[in-house]
Amino acid sequence: LAIMLEQLFRQEALSAPAPLIDALIQCRNGEASEPEPVVPTKHIDEPQERDTELLEIFLEEGFDLLESSGASLSRWQADPQNTLEVENLLRDLHTLKGGARMVEIAPIGNLAHELETLYEGLSSGVMQADPLMMSLLQSGHDVLADMLDAVRTDKPLPDATLLIQNI
Repeated sequence: LAIMLEQLFRQEALSAPAPLIDALIQCRNGEASEPEPVVPTKHIDEPQERDTELLEIFLEEGFDLLESSGASLSRWQADPQNTLEVENLLRDLHTLKGGARMVEIAPIGNLAHELETLYEGLSSGVMQADPLMMSLLQSGHDVLADMLDAVRTDKPLPDATLLIQNI
């Protein structure tokens, strides 16, 4: 079943389920024999346009989210007690993270996830806003913007490893 889920995730043609079902039935009946390995089918080549289209949608949405989160970050920095802005930031980062993972740009998804974790701590009161936290969050926002610009211009992504370690 895991093999079939992986095939679905990668948008590949599914293997025939009969051998897997037979192996499960045998296992449940105590007739466990070594199941024959199921070899995943080859990836079906899909038009590059679909990937390009998905990436364009991600970039458009990503820049919109960055603009929205930038405005929320500015308002929150001016009034750190304004938890509504923290909730807006959480929502924007969650959406950006999901989009980045959908188009398989892990570094953007990873940084968005780490920033989202900080905002969750601020939202719940576990963490407090101080100048260092504000600076770290602003840096995170700036690096996300640089990453989106790099994707748009087809350049290497800036390395966010040090920033993520500081988070």
